[in-house]
Amino acid sequence: LGGGDMRKSLNILQSASMASEVLSEESVYLCTGNPLPADIKKILHSLLNDSFEDTYEFVQEMQTDKGLALIDIVRAVHAELIKFTMPPKTFARLLEAMSDLEYRLNFAIVERIQLGSFVAMWYTARQEASIESAT
Repeated sequence: LGGGDMRKSLNILQSASMASEVLSEESVYLCTGNPLPADIKKILHSLLNDSFEDTYEFVQEMQTDKGLALIDIVRAVHAELIKFTMPPKTFARLLEAMSDLEYRLNFAIVERIQLGSFVAMWYTARQEASIESAT
């Protein structure tokens, strides 16, 4: 969360300790408004395994229940995506699509439409990866 900046990390910890009686990973993430790593893992699981409709609904529910912005989800998912192993073409297309999505989200485009784009890019990547792996 601090991005390697010790001053920022200390400020985050100080803010979290003032906002919560118990300093925990969850309290730090909630204080900063960033998605919890466990939530990102659940979102990734849905993106990689569930139908388009189920994933769209799940991510939308996570946004509503946890107060998450799609841009924060995209950035956290991107950090996890870099760790993935997948066919190079699929990986490149997915990174490019996520980059385009982040660009659009910075211009206050309708977030529900962009959520559809986010889920669709992963759904497409899953299909491409299975085809590339088969050949």
